[in-house]
Amino acid sequence: MTEITLDHIKNAMKSVLPFTEITPLIHSSTFSTMTGSDVYLKAENLQKTGSFKVRGALAAISKIPPEERDKGVVTYSVGNHGQAVAYAAKKFDISCTICMPSYSYLAKIETAKGYGAKVILVNGSVDDALEESIRLSKKNEKIFIHAYEDSNVICGNGTLGLEILENMADLDAIVAPVGGGGLLAGIAVACKSMKPKIKLFGVQVESLDAAACIFKGDPLPPGGCITVAEYLAVRNPGELAMSIISELVDDIVTVTDPQISKAMLLLHERAKLVAESSGAAALAALLEHKMNGLKNKKVAVIISGGNVTTNEIQRLLTSGMRAMGKIIDLSLLIPDRPGILAKVLSDVSKQGGSIIEMDVDENAPNMPVAKLLVKLRCETRDISHATELRRYLRAEGFELIRYTS
Repeated sequence: MTEITLDHIKNAMKSVLPFTEITPLIHSSTFSTMTGSDVYLKAENLQKTGSFKVRGALAAISKIPPEERDKGVVTYSVGNHGQAVAYAAKKFDISCTICMPSYSYLAKIETAKGYGAKVILVNGSVDDALEESIRLSKKNEKIFIHAYEDSNVICGNGTLGLEILENMADLDAIVAPVGGGGLLAGIAVACKSMKPKIKLFGVQVESLDAAACIFKGDPLPPGGCITVAEYLAVRNPGELAMSIISELVDDIVTVTDPQISKAMLLLHERAKLVAESSGAAALAALLEHKMNGLKNKKVAVIISGGNVTTNEIQRLLTSGMRAMGKIIDLSLLIPDRPGILAKVLSDVSKQGGSIIEMDVDENAPNMPVAKLLVKLRCETRDISHATELRRYLRAEGFELIRYTS
């Protein structure tokens, strides 16, 4: 199947629906006020296996003829796709092998194993894991399932768009994350077929925006980047997916890591939803007003996944608090005299700040004689409050510096 139609997606829904959740479309008055749009969150972080990926996996595995299922399936993943394929394979009683980069989070490896998959750790990148999974499929005659360059996977992903419009037919726009392109392509076919005038937007991470470059006809970015949104950092988006996106999607925009972290924090605080970094990217784009023409429009934002480890969420939420000015780090040079530390604490408190951590170093390298280096981590309300606190401390005679030991 090369051409994908609405009928294909409706047929995929028959395979997907028995094993998945109809995830809620949650109205957010907070995000509506912040963006000027009427915002609805499609909470795929509450989906089986914790992300939308299970839709494509189920659609692909359901298409394997019964007489070929004994071969088993093989795929590659850093997390969500692997877990989804493992889950789907278990539902259809098919053996599953997943090649994962050796740096993958232990929790995600164990989750895939928990669904009955055999996990092979591959030294190198996700591309190396892809190559190894293809090699194994050929060597052992297993059925290979690509994460996004697969028409059945795209059809399964399209059931998400079908579900949204069946829930809210008068929707004006949908914003979805895009990495390899399989999710956005499936949604585009489903939604543009049902409602041609609906606006569709993809969101990528700024540091590796290959899909955005292809969409706009720009040169591809150099390979390799470090980003919090690893699922969106795809160097080679799918050709089939991008051909659909180029025809049907209205625009692809980009967001930064701090903007994603901020969106994660706001989802946690305001909507009580735990999203992974890639899952929060679409909301980040809306909060940063990256798309035009959405004021007073009904907009669905795809929260595509919630598979985030405890360590990840702690680090990313802290990053979000920094981006919003809720946590600031200060280095102060203060006179070495009695009572001076009490004054620092008092001054921060007077301005409504809260000291989380404090470190005093009287022997820091390159510090003037009779001075102390005080490092503070403070909790503040927002960027404006953080600026006021800095200004007040300077007015009280404290020297704020950038210090590197």
